[in-house]
Amino acid sequence: MTQAEKKELLKLQTKKGRSETGLFLAEGVMLLEESLRFHYKPERVLFAGPLLNKRAEKLLLGFRRLKIPVEPVSTGEIEQLSEAETSQGLLGVFRRRENSPERVFREARRILFLDNLSDPGNAGTLIRSALAFGFGAVAVTNYSVEPYSPKVVRSSAGTIFGLPIVIAEVEKILAAGKRFHFDLWVAESGGVRLERVLEGLRRSDRILLAIGSEAAGLSRKVADAATVKVGIKHNREVDSLNAAVAGSIIMRGIYDKS
Repeated sequence: MTQAEKKELLKLQTKKGRSETGLFLAEGVMLLEESLRFHYKPERVLFAGPLLNKRAEKLLLGFRRLKIPVEPVSTGEIEQLSEAETSQGLLGVFRRRENSPERVFREARRILFLDNLSDPGNAGTLIRSALAFGFGAVAVTNYSVEPYSPKVVRSSAGTIFGLPIVIAEVEKILAAGKRFHFDLWVAESGGVRLERVLEGLRRSDRILLAIGSEAAGLSRKVADAATVKVGIKHNREVDSLNAAVAGSIIMRGIYDKS
């Protein structure tokens, strides 16, 4: 690998670099297996032979059959590019798929909306739950955690490859929701009990479920636009639920009713 190539790849560890290039990284056997399962092919795959196990070697054969460029690099080089404590010697370079709010909201019936959410672990877990519980897309405000950051990609367990994601200003997301007749659901401690809200849910209802940060909550614009405020019953010895837990409970409830 030349120094220029290494410099370009190191840029993808930063939000600015990913934004400028439209590329992002995913590392490890499981994530790259998931990318193929969801037909989200990498532009190229880098590997360090001494670090590969049999499963990784089999995966490389699959990439070669698909005519995806597979390039050997040194152990030191791949460890430089890796954010994992122990590299598995496999790194994919992917191009971000651009989606407009109009397209996503026209085609999906249930959408997870990450607003003012800064924790990558929560974001990845929520994306994973969204796919598990039948949500068709994810909308992310441009001041929330970036969904293609390595930590979000890793914590999503590869499910980020299975859902359309739109990143846009909050006003555009809210406008698309209104245009396509989505109910905006938000979690609120004093809201209507989830069980009661679900009683009136119809399969045809379009839901935009907004989840914000645990510290700051939702942005004012989203909170003010809410059409449904949902409360989750829990032991009062706990002040509040983790954002990913609360969002997952609500998505599971919607899934069970659908």
